[in-house]
Formats: sequence, C-alpha cells, structure tokens
Amino acid sequence: MEWTIFLILIPLGLVAGFLNVLAGGGSLLVLPVLIFLGLPAPIANATNRLAILSQGLSGMAGYQLFQKERLKKYLSLSLWTLPGALAGAFLSVEISELWFQRILAIILIAATFLIFFPPKKKLIASSMELPSSFASKLALVAFGFYGGFIQAAAGLVFLLLLSGLGGVSLLESNKLKVSLIVFYTLPVLIFFIWQDLILWSVGLSLAVTQALGGYLAAKFSLKKGEKPIRWGLGLALLVMAGRLLWEVL
Repeated sequence: MEWTIFLILIPLGLVAGFLNVLAGGGSLLVLPVLIFLGLPAPIANATNRLAILSQGLSGMAGYQLFQKERLKKYLSLSLWTLPGALAGAFLSVEISELWFQRILAIILIAATFLIFFPPKKKLIASSMELPSSFASKLALVAFGFYGGFIQAAAGLVFLLLLSGLGGVSLLESNKLKVSLIVFYTLPVLIFFIWQDLILWSVGLSLAVTQALGGYLAAKFSLKKGEKPIRWGLGLALLVMAGRLLWEVL
C-alpha cells in the first residue's frame, strides 16, 4: 500500500480507539474505511483483529483486570465464547465478499439505531455476577460467534445480551466485555494468521494508534463527550452504509 494511506490510518486508529472506550463502535468505522481504501473485505476483517487485541489489552490494564481471581473468572466464562468465535471466523472466510459487505451494511444501519437510541441503563441490574443460567451460556456462545465473524458493534451486542438477561451492572459488564473480547480474539487472530489474511503494516499501525486512542479516552470526561460523538458517529455510519449498499445491491 502507498505510504500516504497511513496518513488516514493514524487518525482513523486514534478515533476508533477513542470511540470504543468513550461510546463504542470504533470497528464500525474501521471496517468500511479499510474496504473503501481497497482492502478485500476478508482481509479488512482479519487485519482489524490486531487492533482489537491491542486495544483490549490496554483496556484490561486500565481496568486493572490482571489480578489472578479476575483472570480466573473471566477465563472460565470465555470458554463459552471460543466455539462460537472460531465458527464465526471460519464463516467469515467461507462467505463471499459480496455477502460480507451486505451484512456489514445492515449491521451499520442497525448499529446506528442503537447509537441514536441506546438501551436504557435501568435495564441492567446492580449485581456484579453474570447469571449462571443456560440462557446466559448460550448468549456467550452467540456473542463469540458474532465477534469471530465480524466484531463490529460487538460491544453493543454484548450489552444488549446482558440487559436482556439482566443481573449485571454496567461497570462490570464493560469489564467483562473487554476481557472476553481479548480472550476470544486471540485464537481468532491466530486462525486469520494461519489463513494468511493479515495485512501486517496496516494492522500494526491500527494496533498502536487504537491503543493510544483508548488511553486518551480514559482521560476524557464521558459526560461532556459522549452525546455529540454518538450523533457524529451515527451520521458517519449512515453515510458508509449507504455507500456500501450502493456498491453491493
């Protein structure tokens, strides 16, 4: 790729990392931008995982989640996400590029709705533990499948799953989300490396800048910045969804 592309990737990574921590939805920007820059959809989807892993590890460090008891708890829950994540990753490789872009366009539109009309926080209870029901385990499998397949808006999907099941505080759900994404992204990334789908120069650039963007967001006031960013992100997603649909329909 031409070096001028990195003039786009650097601010893209910073913005995506910032959004993922502040309001969510960073991958919803990264994937269509990479596709518009000329990357085939499977390569864009796979390359993005380097940044997801880097940003997730940075988030875990920020939340101080590397204590033994925390790791043991989250690792045990992550086991339920792994089968779905690997199945989703396999499907993303097997599906045609045309259908991948169609699905991405639909997700962009659906995510825009969630950004403009987010689930009410009162739906999420104050408990610090994930419900141990069979439904919650199936939800983790489904979450892993979605994340392994496309990852975009996985955080929003996870919060919806938790709000539907109930019993998890917003703070704990965010910590759990960050940790589970790290744990299932690692084997998914290894799968994509095995498939030779990683564009390393792009992926490493995004990994560094998204980690930095996430760190900067942690220092920023959520109340002052979240609302305008959500609306700006939502409008950008609508434009990108329209562009994708124009090309693939």
